[in-house]
Amino acid sequence: MKNIFILISALFITYTLFADDLSPEKVPTNVQNSVMKNYKNIRDLTWEKQGKNYQAEFYIDLKEYEIIINEKGKILATYEDISITELPDKVKHALQTNYPTFSIGDVEILKTEKNQYFKVDLKNSDKDLKVFINSKGGFVKAPIFK
Repeated sequence: MKNIFILISALFITYTLFADDLSPEKVPTNVQNSVMKNYKNIRDLTWEKQGKNYQAEFYIDLKEYEIIINEKGKILATYEDISITELPDKVKHALQTNYPTFSIGDVEILKTEKNQYFKVDLKNSDKDLKVFINSKGGFVKAPIFK
């Protein structure tokens, strides 16, 4: 089962590596407006294109956000940095049980229209992994946004 998560994580990383950086003038107005309407006090905004979707990365205060938006301006997903202490106990328990030799690195909460997940970077002396887990402690596949 861990091999499946490793494969899915590798595919997700490969997908994000092939994203194209964009200057703001190459981002459709409706996509930009969607971000500006939903988020205030944005700083350090950058844009990428991932397939047909757009990705906005920015900071609000000291938190980093990553937003996936389709070409019509609909927000498909929001990634927000959180601290390890903000993880639900069931998530912490599942990580400790399934990855006892790994330490937790960056943690993000991923919100979609219908679901909420946690994206957790794990590392030990041999491997770096990214896993997705729901609030009940169940591991899930990395979401793909079309």
